[in-house]
Amino acid sequence: MQIIIFLSVLLVFASVRLVFASSTATFNQNEVSASVSWSATYYYPGEYGQANITLISNCSQNIQINMIGIHFDWNTANTYFFNDFNTSINLPSDSNYTFNPVIFYVPPQESISSHTYYIHFEGTEEGQSPQNITWSSQTFTMPVYTQDEAAYNQLLPQVMNKITEAQKANYQSPDAKSLLQNATETYNQATSLANQSQWQAATSDLQNALSLLDNASAKEQTFVAQQTLLEETIVSISVIIIISVIVFTIVLKKRKKASQQSFEATNPHSRL
Repeated sequence: MQIIIFLSVLLVFASVRLVFASSTATFNQNEVSASVSWSATYYYPGEYGQANITLISNCSQNIQINMIGIHFDWNTANTYFFNDFNTSINLPSDSNYTFNPVIFYVPPQESISSHTYYIHFEGTEEGQSPQNITWSSQTFTMPVYTQDEAAYNQLLPQVMNKITEAQKANYQSPDAKSLLQNATETYNQATSLANQSQWQAATSDLQNALSLLDNASAKEQTFVAQQTLLEETIVSISVIIIISVIVFTIVLKKRKKASQQSFEATNPHSRL
């Protein structure tokens, strides 16, 4: 595992490019815009990830992209995590293009805060007089989290959704109701700890709340199953009793009739 991480880090740093000042023209920033989607929701120090960069051209001319990269505030000046292409990629006028992911790395010593980044590309603008161009986007921000904070943020919506679902289910089991109440209180405690940046304790509380919610759901399912079985048993017993009463009544009537006929046969003058 350590070898894999080491090789991954080497791969990332191999993709860092140093750009020297050159005679290329700076492209009008308004003629191109960029957006980024990330391979993960949260990043923390020591982690590597992928940035999916999309360029949107508002330019009247086609652009040939030779290199595209991303510069974070932890990069040294004029260096980028980048994709370099063997063959230039054509960005037609008034169109957009999403490039293969750019691999980047958050250094282990990086601060837990909001960090800035911008997109950079180099290429050629077509036209009567083609010229080499460089372009850098406006500055964006990306937060870097601790692992505990990332774990908390990942668990939080799961617990919230499960509490909402449980409340809507209107549990009937007393045990399930009690567990749901405990889970809600534990969740509220977790959010309070998170407001104090006590991420490890807050994450632990969310995990406990999730366990309580799972137990509440299981208790409710067992309770409902037992209630259903009880109701079915009562119905079955009621049916048996009704059938027994009907059978007994029929048998009693038959016996009474037979007894009457026997009496009449032995006492022929009893009708008079």
